[in-house]
Amino acid sequence: MSEKQSSVLVFGDSSDTARGAARWAECFARTHGAHCFETPPWAAVPVALDIASKEEVDYLVSGLRSRSIGAVSVPDVDADLAALMRRAPCPVWTVQPWAVDCDTRFAVAVVGVDPSPEASAAARAAAALLRRADAVPRLCLVHGLDVHPVELAAQQPWSEVVAAMTLERHPWLERLARELAESGVIVEVAALPVFAPELIGGVARRCGADFVALGSAWRSEAAEARASRLVRQVVRSTTCPMLTV
Repeated sequence: MSEKQSSVLVFGDSSDTARGAARWAECFARTHGAHCFETPPWAAVPVALDIASKEEVDYLVSGLRSRSIGAVSVPDVDADLAALMRRAPCPVWTVQPWAVDCDTRFAVAVVGVDPSPEASAAARAAAALLRRADAVPRLCLVHGLDVHPVELAAQQPWSEVVAAMTLERHPWLERLARELAESGVIVEVAALPVFAPELIGGVARRCGADFVALGSAWRSEAAEARASRLVRQVVRSTTCPMLTV
């Protein structure tokens, strides 16, 4: 029996951002030997999720939507995209308008990590994509603050904040890095007292990341608020597509 071909489903709505995401998805599918198809333009989130589940797709792809603030259109993770990330039965690619022409032959990825199972899953998914690359794959694990340093500094001495972000205080991060390195990926680790979205975006720009991966750990209202803020700020501040797992 032949192995099932991987598949990529594009959440399309006939908008310019959806068309750009579809173009990127087609390139991604060709590069990775997958079949690419789109939802009907009228399809709402529940329909897209139903198709993804019934067809057992490997990835969902969506363009980054925009919302209007006065006369300005601002890229944003709207309610539909947030629902896709939260409820999808597979990883979700978010492709910003400025990232539709990015190379889909991945060699470098940045993963924002914390101790959650979802973050570890995102790191493993990123490593699996990188192992298909022709170049030597590099994976950067980034752990930053989920609360802005200004807020933390008002609550506790800065020396305590810095001490809490040393690698010795996060053995889970070293274990994850060791596991991924054993799979043939070069792993770099950064744990710094910097606001996580800013740290992830900065590392992605510095190392020329092909994509950023995040875990969608939205198990409670408080966790959803933190994750939504992280995703929203990262997807705006990076120049490459983002994968949520």
